[in-house]
Amino acid sequence: MRTNEVEKITGLTKHAILYYEKVGIIRPKRTNNGYRNYSHDDLQTLKLVKFLRNLDYFNWWYQSNLK
Repeated sequence: MRTNEVEKITGLTKHAILYYEKVGIIRPKRTNNGYRNYSHDDLQTLKLVKFLRNLDYFNWWYQSNLK
């Protein structure tokens, strides 16, 4: 699944999706031509991040699980 599809499904911006990749929350594979290919797990993680941000729990979750 490409970035624009993930944007539509999650409601996150491209900038936010790329940021979460940069900090290591998701790790999409790359196709032969360099496009990001997001997995079902990446999509679920992004949905969780959005949900937790809406509850103001994201910082706690990130600190507890990824650092």
